[in-house]
Amino acid sequence: MKFEDIPTPAVYRLSFYLRQLESFQRADKHTISSKQLGDALGMSLVTVNRTLQALRRTGAMEFRNGMLTVRDWKRLTEIGEFDFGYLHLPVPARL
Repeated sequence: MKFEDIPTPAVYRLSFYLRQLESFQRADKHTISSKQLGDALGMSLVTVNRTLQALRRTGAMEFRNGMLTVRDWKRLTEIGEFDFGYLHLPVPARL
């Protein structure tokens, strides 16, 4: 594993947040701004943008014109170390 493959705390937090968001909204696309993500996660706009770039490089998601699209839920779940038991949810079939 290369150093750049190791998730930073910000990448971990954002991927966990997106997985959590999907658990409630059941959608692959979310309309959200970088500022809203920063406010929700307590990150600066610069950190949010760097984190989004890092997640884009993994192929797990895209972010364009305020539309966040998750391309690989399994990868995002792995990056964020998301545990469905945390929210007392069954593991979705599409994972």
